[in-house]
Amino acid sequence: MPLPAVDVEAFRAAEMKLRSDRRDKAGLAKLGPGALELATTMDRTVSFLLLESQSKLKAEGAGSGGRLAAPAIGLPPPGAASFGSYFMTSWAFNELVSQLGETSAHAGSLTADNPVTTDTVTIGGNTGKITTLVTVSASKGASKVTVIVRTKVSGEVRDGTGAILFKIESEATGAASGDACPDTSGAAHAKFTFRGREDYFDATGATTTGSNENYESDFTFKADDSAKLASVDFTSTGDVGNDLMMRFAATTAAPSFETAWRSGICIDVQVDPESTDVERDSVTTVDVKLRHKIEGNDLDLTVQASFSGAKSLDPVGKKQRSPATFQYTAGPKDDDEGTMNFESVSNRGIGRTFVRYVVGGGTWTITSTGTSKELAAGVATATLRVVANLEMKIKEDRTLAGTGTMTLSGPVSAVIASYMSCSGDVDYTVKFTATGRRIGTGTEAVLRLTLRGENGAEGTLVMNCTASGYTLPQSSQPAPFSVNWAFALGQIDLPSSGGTKSISRSA
Repeated sequence: MPLPAVDVEAFRAAEMKLRSDRRDKAGLAKLGPGALELATTMDRTVSFLLLESQSKLKAEGAGSGGRLAAPAIGLPPPGAASFGSYFMTSWAFNELVSQLGETSAHAGSLTADNPVTTDTVTIGGNTGKITTLVTVSASKGASKVTVIVRTKVSGEVRDGTGAILFKIESEATGAASGDACPDTSGAAHAKFTFRGREDYFDATGATTTGSNENYESDFTFKADDSAKLASVDFTSTGDVGNDLMMRFAATTAAPSFETAWRSGICIDVQVDPESTDVERDSVTTVDVKLRHKIEGNDLDLTVQASFSGAKSLDPVGKKQRSPATFQYTAGPKDDDEGTMNFESVSNRGIGRTFVRYVVGGGTWTITSTGTSKELAAGVATATLRVVANLEMKIKEDRTLAGTGTMTLSGPVSAVIASYMSCSGDVDYTVKFTATGRRIGTGTEAVLRLTLRGENGAEGTLVMNCTASGYTLPQSSQPAPFSVNWAFALGQIDLPSSGGTKSISRSA
């Protein structure tokens, strides 16, 4: 759906006009000479702080040595505004929504109170002080985002004697929350609320009439059957200018919602069997069903497949109602592989996944039995029996990865100087991993692996130490025997087609 372009400058001018009208109505100019100037400077201070524009600070802040407010928020500028909390709320919310589908994005929450900034300015020949505080809170789940931006700024002007002439206190809160996954009707929902108020204080400290801003709206973003944005609707309540504020927020949020629900965050495409190895010329029934990732229920939607490789998948390019069944026919040779992409597109979003079936490989079980002999600095010796079990699998990028367990058992002894000797027994199990690649084809193929053992193990090694006729038990952490074993073996080649290989190495 074509959306109207966001004219930031026009929006800023309109928002400034609304703010100016409210201040005129509240009688801000009557507060004292320079009151309007102070209020405008406070607006710029908050806006600059939110936008983190150092160049503007230097250009606009000549009266304060090139600094109206120290930038304290690590977010890039969303645009320009006379009162930036509205823009920052919309911008941060849209950024988080659009990032929901990124694999590097993580769910969580963050609240940051930025350091209070205090700036001295010149207002009508008198000294003014502006104190600003910004708090940003954000939380992100699998499909839901909430952002709250709070600004609090206080300004005062004093005469040459230090007596206060007038004071302005301003607070604003922008809140946005939404769920990017469309419901059964294809509608995704969000809610935006903006609240602002100013209070004016005369020289006696008495409060005069202030001004308020209140905007609130419920947004509905509709997806069509192609998971494209079909319409944007909003229902608003609030002050004059509410439609202007909310139309801007809706227009900027809509593309982020479409990006999110098209990224795959809502629809889970489940395939059985998953990527695996198959026999030559075999026929495999592939079952596909759709589930909603957030709601956890099965979905009565369509799914279709595309295919590449050997040999064939049926049907291809034809929409089927979930749960759907496909037939995969494998190729006739080892290492033939077929890649299937499954996709569901509807008004509930897009779901995608792919699986790869490989002939003659994919998973290996490796067992190892051997002996590890160790000598440490001419002091300690160990002769350990090593039993290892490992399962290797082909990953999607055709590399190998696997995990297993290793048991080491046997005697350990040590001679410390000429007067003490110690002996004990090791018996513990640790995890170890292997990575590598399948090299070659057919019966000549090998698994080229690099082993990695854990550093040490849980538990305690107890050794009995004898000195001057006395025997005392001594406890310590087990030595990193598994690391030494993997290091000594280094890189090894094993027959891909199966079998046994003997290896003897020292390091």
